[in-house]
Amino acid sequence: RTDYDNVVCTIPHHFQLIFFPTYNSPMQTVISGEKQAVEKAAQIAKEMGARTIPLKVSVPSHCSLMKPAADAFRLKLAQAPIQNIKIPLVQNYTAKAHTMAHEIRDNLYYQIFSSVKWYQSVLWMHEQGVDTFIEIGPKNVLSKLIQQTLPEARVFNIEKPKDAETVLKVLT
Repeated sequence: RTDYDNVVCTIPHHFQLIFFPTYNSPMQTVISGEKQAVEKAAQIAKEMGARTIPLKVSVPSHCSLMKPAADAFRLKLAQAPIQNIKIPLVQNYTAKAHTMAHEIRDNLYYQIFSSVKWYQSVLWMHEQGVDTFIEIGPKNVLSKLIQQTLPEARVFNIEKPKDAETVLKVLT
C-alpha cells in the first residue's frame, strides 16, 4: 500500500500549475493542471508506488485554470431561474447542504474552478445520519467511492428501470 498522504504532499512541491481538484475517497484523489505538469506528477506518484489512471478529459477541471470559463458561466447562471428549495442539496464545493437559491447559484460557479469535496460530502452526510446512498446513472463509480469511505453504508446503483424496482423492494 502506498503512503497516500506522502504522495499527495510531495507532488505540489515540484510544480506550480498542478492542483488537487477532487478528493474522492481516503485512497483516491485527482490531479489537474497543465498537461505536462500532470504527466510529470503522475510519473512521480508512480515512482512513489501510487497507481495512476489518466482521465480522458479535455479541460483541467476544478482548478484555477478554469476561472475564465467560470466567469463566463456565471453570467449565464445569473439568468437561470434558480429558486430556494425545500429538500437540501449537498454541494461538493462546500461539502454541506444548501437550500437558498443564492448559495446554490454561487456554489455552481465556484465548483468549476474549486476542489470537489466528494469525500468530505459523503462524510458530512454520514454525520447527519445518512446510511443509505443511491447512485443514479451509468456505471457505479460513485458507489465504489462511497464504499471505500463508508464500508458499513448501504449503497445502491440504478442504471435501468429494473434496478430501481429492485432497490425499492430492498428499501421497503
